[in-house]
Amino acid sequence: LMLLPEMLRKALPNSTIGFFLHIPFPSFEILRILPEDVRSGLIHGILGADLVGFHTNDYMQHFLESVTKVTGIKPVSRTITIDSRPVVVENMPLGINFEKYEEALKNKQIIKDAKNLKKLFKNQKVIFSV
Repeated sequence: LMLLPEMLRKALPNSTIGFFLHIPFPSFEILRILPEDVRSGLIHGILGADLVGFHTNDYMQHFLESVTKVTGIKPVSRTITIDSRPVVVENMPLGINFEKYEEALKNKQIIKDAKNLKKLFKNQKVIFSV
């Protein structure tokens, strides 16, 4: 999916494109292991967006460093200018609504469903992830 923003940009040049990477972005030390065309393709793919978001400041910094090393373009205040088009890069930590899930533990229907699931998956480990 890292290639998609650039593909959309080519197909719809005047569109507004946002891209959020839901996985860690590696440091350039790891990214440089990839073949140059793959590495460059990933960076240019993401740069097709107008706004790029990452879960942590570290992932954002890894991306900004990689952009500079792959393209030679240096970001100014987390903005990369590509052909007069600004690409804003942001740290956007996301979380879950903890209170909602905590409150659900008191819901009678959820308690009943949980008991049924325990019976259904007896002697099996079940992992629930949000």
